[in-house]
Amino acid sequence: MRVRIATRNSPLALAQAETVASLLRNRGGEVELVPVTTKGDSDRTTPLPAMGSAGVFTKALEDALADGRADVAVHSAKDMPSALDPRFEIAAIPFRDDPRDALVGCSLDGLAPGALVSTGSPRRRAQLAAFRPDLTFQGLRGNIETRLRALDSSDAVVVGAVALDRLDLARQLLVDRIDPSIMLPAQGQGAIAVEIAKGSECSGLVREIDNPGARAAVMAERACVNAIGGGCSAPVGAHASICNGRLVLNATVHSPDGHQVIAGKREIEDPVVDGTALGEELLGRGAGQLLTELASESGG
Repeated sequence: MRVRIATRNSPLALAQAETVASLLRNRGGEVELVPVTTKGDSDRTTPLPAMGSAGVFTKALEDALADGRADVAVHSAKDMPSALDPRFEIAAIPFRDDPRDALVGCSLDGLAPGALVSTGSPRRRAQLAAFRPDLTFQGLRGNIETRLRALDSSDAVVVGAVALDRLDLARQLLVDRIDPSIMLPAQGQGAIAVEIAKGSECSGLVREIDNPGARAAVMAERACVNAIGGGCSAPVGAHASICNGRLVLNATVHSPDGHQVIAGKREIEDPVVDGTALGEELLGRGAGQLLTELASESGG
């Protein structure tokens, strides 16, 4: 079966798409990559929270599915809006690598008081500020290579550990992988999602590469964040992992300055039902008010 994979054109995205392509080829697929430029790739200066729409790294790939240029789209799961366009579905979460955030250039303990940290993520900024209120921050945009160049103008940079691993960069750098108890990852971080149009002829083939454990964790995280709301740029963390043989979901919502946090956890039996329940619990404890304040501050 011929399978055309829509992918962003960055080195990291192409590496991820090629890994999925190999899995599909091993199952008889005749695979080709279809590089696509997304809104988030063409505009590398505007802060993501100011870009004003969900899916800045995914919609162009979905457009390729919709108009027939591609059969599947490969995404970093964390880039996907928690509420999916109803024309499409996530057919596979084939694997998940290190979900943690990583501090590059210095260890967290080694950062001097008042050190300058580069990050474009409101979640990472809020979580770090909660743990180290003395730190200062500057914004950051661009691919992983561009982000690492920010070390020239700051004491450390925060990126996803998985990006360093997939591009084989971690061995060349001073990297401190931050425990989720300090920085709870974004929903889907470290995971790859394979999206198709509903009713696609390649559905059966794609589902063969699904990893049920990774899928359960990611779907619980997505359901939780979808219930909370706030979008991909909100300071919301959600991460499910195995604890004593059970899948447990942790979630946090921070105020932008890190001074306030609402946290909760829940054992997962049904990823969507239980993930949604945890999100609704956090809303009931005031998470919605924190996100409303964030929207007001950003002019939303």
